[in-house]
Amino acid sequence: MRHSIWVMIIAAMVFVSKGDCLMSDESIEFWAAHSSTKVGQADARPESAASSLSIAAARGEYEAAQLVLSASKPLRGVRVCTGHLRRRRIGSISNRNIEVRYACYVPMPVHGRSAPDPLPLLDQIDVEPGKNLPIFVIVRVPRNARAGIYTAPVQIEWEGGKTQTTLTLTVWDFSLPKKPSCVTAFGYIKDLIAQAHGLEMQSVRAQELAAKYCAMMLDYGLSPFHIPAPYSSRETRRFLEDPRLTSFVIEYSENDDELAETIRLLKDRGWWSKGYFYIQDEPCNEEQYQRLRQTSQRVKSFAPDARIVSPFFRRPEFDETKSIFDLAADDVNIWCISSHHYDLDPVVREQYHKMKNRGDTLWWYVCCGPGSPYCNFFVEMSGMQHRMLFWQQKMNHVEGLLYWCTTYWNSDPSQGTGNDPWTDMATVKFINPNIYGDGSLFYPGNKVGFDGPVLSQRMLIIRDGIEDFEYLTILQERRGDRKAEEMISRLVTSMTEYCQAPEQLEQIRSEIAYEIADK
Repeated sequence: MRHSIWVMIIAAMVFVSKGDCLMSDESIEFWAAHSSTKVGQADARPESAASSLSIAAARGEYEAAQLVLSASKPLRGVRVCTGHLRRRRIGSISNRNIEVRYACYVPMPVHGRSAPDPLPLLDQIDVEPGKNLPIFVIVRVPRNARAGIYTAPVQIEWEGGKTQTTLTLTVWDFSLPKKPSCVTAFGYIKDLIAQAHGLEMQSVRAQELAAKYCAMMLDYGLSPFHIPAPYSSRETRRFLEDPRLTSFVIEYSENDDELAETIRLLKDRGWWSKGYFYIQDEPCNEEQYQRLRQTSQRVKSFAPDARIVSPFFRRPEFDETKSIFDLAADDVNIWCISSHHYDLDPVVREQYHKMKNRGDTLWWYVCCGPGSPYCNFFVEMSGMQHRMLFWQQKMNHVEGLLYWCTTYWNSDPSQGTGNDPWTDMATVKFINPNIYGDGSLFYPGNKVGFDGPVLSQRMLIIRDGIEDFEYLTILQERRGDRKAEEMISRLVTSMTEYCQAPEQLEQIRSEIAYEIADK
C-alpha cells in the first residue's frame, strides 16, 4: 500500500506539466491555480503554473480545482464542460458529481482593489480582454469510488473557438465520516434573505428560500443556528436527522408550557443531544451576567442536562480580575471564546481548557475581529487565512467553531435597509467600515438570475478547512496524537504564524493521506 499511494501521487503529477493541453486559439490563455488562492483580475500567469487541473481527495470529500481564463480579445458565450472521470479498467465517476462555477469580483475601495468571492453556477459567460475569469470545477467524490487516478476532459468553448485541458483526480483509499468531527454553528437571518430576494418576510416563499440557504450550508459543512421550519414539520425531521448537522439552537420561550413542550419533543425524537440554548451573547456588564444566570437556571429547572452557550471576548468590564469562568461556571457548559481573547489571555486560556475535565464542550469564534495577522473570514484576507483557522483549532484542541451570521447584508441597521453585497461587502460599517464580508458568506442569487443562494469562495475554502480538520482527526485516531501534532506544526506554530503557501498545504495533506491509507 505504501508503494501504491506514492505511485498514485507521481502519476497525478505527470498530468500537471506545463503545456499538456490542446490550444486551438491564441486569443485565450488559461492556467491552474489552487482553490484557496484568490486570483486578482489583473494577475499575470505565474511562470510555474500548469495548464491542466489536478486535485486529490478522500471518498465523501468535495474538492475544487481552479482554472483561470484570460483573453486577448472579447470572447462571447464561454462555456466550460467536463466529461466523466474515468480510471482505466476500474470504472468512472459521473460528471453529475461535478459542478462548474465562476468567480465574480466585489469591490473593496478601502484596499484599492477588487477580490473574487461570489461563485455562481456557470452556464455561459462573456470574457472581457485583460481581465481574469477564475473557473471552479468542484468534484464530489462518491463514497463507493475506488482509490486511484481518474481523468476527465475539460472542454472550453466560445463563439468561434474551443480548446481543451484535463482534470486529474486522485482518490485516496479512505473515506471521510458522514458525521463531521468539527462541530459548527453558523447563523443566518431569514428576514434579510427575504428582503434581498424581494419577498414578504413571513411568506411561504420566504420560508422555502431560507430552507435552500440552510441546505447549502449543510452541503458546505456549516450547521445553521436555526432550523427553517417548526419542530413538528417533515422538513425539520429531515434537517435534524441529517448526520452532517452537528448543532442547532433550541428555541427559547418565556412561556413555561412552550419551553417544556419543546424540550419534551426534542428528547422524545432523539434530537436533544445536538441542540443548545444560546441565551446571552458576549456578556460584559453585570446586567448581562445576571440575565445569563437567571435564564440558564430557568432552563436547567426544566432540563438539568441542557447545553448552554454564551460566546465571550473579554473579561467582565465591572471586574477584570475575574473571568466568565469565575462568574458563570454553573450557567454555561459550552465555552465559546473568541480566538483573539484565547490567544492574548493565558490565564483565561488555562481556565478554558480546565472546563474540558468536567465534561464541558470547547468552542471558539471569530466575527468582526480579529484582523490580520490572525485568521478570519474577511474578503480582503488570503484564502489561507480562512483555511488555517481550522488547523489552529485542531492544534488548540477546540471542538467547534461558531460564526454569528452568513447573510448579514445590512451595513447600517439603524436605516432598516440592506446593501447589495455584490457591490458593497462592507457589511458592518457601523463597527468597522474597513472590513469586508463580516457576517456574510452568501450572496442572493437573484442578482445573477438564480432563485436561491450563491456560495462564496470563502465558503468553499471553509469547507476545505473543515475537511482538513477531518484528515487530522482520522490521523490522530490511527497514528496517535504525536503524529497529528507533527503534521500541524509544519503549517502552524501560533495564532499569528502559519503557512500562506497552498502548495505546502497540499504536500502535507498528501502525506497525511498516505499515513491514513497505509493501515
